[in-house]
Amino acid sequence: MLKLLAPEQDQDRWLKGASSVLYTYVVFHKFAGVQTDVTNVVKNLLNGGQRSAVQNKKTFWDRLCTAIKHNLNADKAPLTWINPCINVSTAQDFVQAVAIKIGEMAQFTNIGNIEAKEHIANVLCKQKNVSETVAFAVNETANITDVRRRTSGLVRNAKAYKVPKNILGENLCHLIEHCECLKMENNANQLQKKSFRSW
Repeated sequence: MLKLLAPEQDQDRWLKGASSVLYTYVVFHKFAGVQTDVTNVVKNLLNGGQRSAVQNKKTFWDRLCTAIKHNLNADKAPLTWINPCINVSTAQDFVQAVAIKIGEMAQFTNIGNIEAKEHIANVLCKQKNVSETVAFAVNETANITDVRRRTSGLVRNAKAYKVPKNILGENLCHLIEHCECLKMENNANQLQKKSFRSW
């Protein structure tokens, strides 16, 4: 029914989520003995879906950059899901790239897994083996040098998509590096405080 009412909404997870919300609403009100206004709920869901569809009209790369920025502002240590110090082979040459862990990218709500693979394959001019195994930090104790050197116990390999830095843009690449520098400064300050207390 929702697919017929919102043909512009092609994300299966939106349809599944909207169906769950509608079902929960009806069941909750039925048990509470309250009159349900299903028509109003469906209208609200459709309005939300139309806003979501407008947002999805942004290019894939714009949506990916937005998701990366959002994730960088979260509490999670950046190097556990992003590796900014790698290269990737394109049709022309090896270029600097940023690797994003596939498991983390799957959590980006405004990007589908299939479209991510298709767009990245297109940029890299690859039909197969779009994802590669890349080193990521196990936790916040690892720094960029550990990731580069693949320091035992501090890094772990995971499947990732490599995206050329020129696609992500200079501003986002600076933000990624800035987040990592801040984390390294914070870790250094914490170590300094610990050593000072031990005196």
